[in-house]
Amino acid sequence: MTGQTFGVVNRSDQPIHSVEEWLSVAPPAGGERQWREGRSAMELACRWMGGRVPDEVASVLATHAAFAEFDPEQAIAEVKTPLDNLRGNTRNHDLLVIGRCGGERALLDIEGKADEPFGDTIAQRLAKARAMRSENPRSRAAERVESLCAWVLGAEPEEVGGLRYQLLHALGAAVLAAQTHGAHQVAWLAHEFRTPGVTSERRHQANADDLDAFVARLVAPGTSLPSSGRLVGPLTFRGDRGSAGISLYAGKAVCVPR
Repeated sequence: MTGQTFGVVNRSDQPIHSVEEWLSVAPPAGGERQWREGRSAMELACRWMGGRVPDEVASVLATHAAFAEFDPEQAIAEVKTPLDNLRGNTRNHDLLVIGRCGGERALLDIEGKADEPFGDTIAQRLAKARAMRSENPRSRAAERVESLCAWVLGAEPEEVGGLRYQLLHALGAAVLAAQTHGAHQVAWLAHEFRTPGVTSERRHQANADDLDAFVARLVAPGTSLPSSGRLVGPLTFRGDRGSAGISLYAGKAVCVPR
């Protein structure tokens, strides 16, 4: 890690010069309602606004030779990545950092996380999607769940129902974002903010367990998991499509805001 500075822009390539501008031109999906001290959207903006990779993120990257020499060039806030050709929601990346490792294009996919949970399980998401289809036969939400499970996990949704759908969505989109930006490898990191009096240690632990359980499906038995503080990978997608020739890594960095 060189420590060099880089610019932060929104998905329209508009420069962001302050945390206030970040909210204005690259707001989170929940807008101002989601923008509070101690919560992930604002804390992520505060931590990355200086145009440097935060120390806690750099420390995690340094644990793996694949990203130890990552040179950042630009960060893009609130990027959208289509997961497929189906209608409906795209993946919202909190922050993509484009850079190079060993002279080749590489990508960081940063997900801000205070103690907000990783959302529905795959089983819960599938049940909702099938309910939507019963009301609207044109809905293809269930097809998306099934397709992502087949691609990433090589399994039917019912086989992996206890895993978190948000992580399925996130890791699949990390590979697709790398393709879009011409990167040969991508590191997806949960950037966790632990704020005394605001966040819950019980919820942090639940998120750690959920992340470890998901990553464990994509690595060899006995491999270190993200809760160890190490960058893990490359992860192996289990479906026939694999990860499209892109090396995917996963990790978690922890920050205690001042």
